[in-house]
Amino acid sequence: MAIAYLTKQSCLIIGITLGLYAVYALRWRALWYIGALVLTISGSTLLFDAFTDGWFSYYVYELPKNHTMDIPVIISFWTDDILPKLPVVFAGGLAFFGLARAPKERENLLFWLSCLIGSLVSSWSTRVFAGGFENALIPTSAVLAILSGLLLSRVTTLFQKDVSRAAKPILLGFAIIYCIQFYIFGYNPVAQLPTKADKSYGEQFISRMA
Repeated sequence: MAIAYLTKQSCLIIGITLGLYAVYALRWRALWYIGALVLTISGSTLLFDAFTDGWFSYYVYELPKNHTMDIPVIISFWTDDILPKLPVVFAGGLAFFGLARAPKERENLLFWLSCLIGSLVSSWSTRVFAGGFENALIPTSAVLAILSGLLLSRVTTLFQKDVSRAAKPILLGFAIIYCIQFYIFGYNPVAQLPTKADKSYGEQFISRMA
């Protein structure tokens, strides 16, 4: 979890929700998880600050405090980001919780629910501020992909025991639906290349700083 934090600091929210789950499920043994998380995050922050003369904390903690909230994104996060871009894995993630109802799976469900809530809050809390970009969806995309994959595994296992003619078309339908999600994920990377105007603006910015 600490490595996830170092990759994207908003993942700390997932670490917190998992910490709450650990306290519920593991009781005092959760102290091992919480202690390791606090130690690695605080230790790495001190280390990086030492190597960068404090720039790490300034960039990671101080600068984000000055970002203003983009109010429309509070709603468009769901209508423009989650539903149009992650429709299959979002539905699959929710369906996973609907199919797993056995009492023995309760703790397993609570674990993944903690991950899902943490990832959604993590992505939403960074996307709603000015400058938030689509990479804020990475935590949510990762957790939903895992959950929908677990759902697909469960469905495949169920229908492998089914010898009826309906089993194969259903499995094929699931495969096609997941392929559609991959298609939605597709984008043209050339659009991310800087244009001549971008280069000009960059040079002007550097000249002003100099």
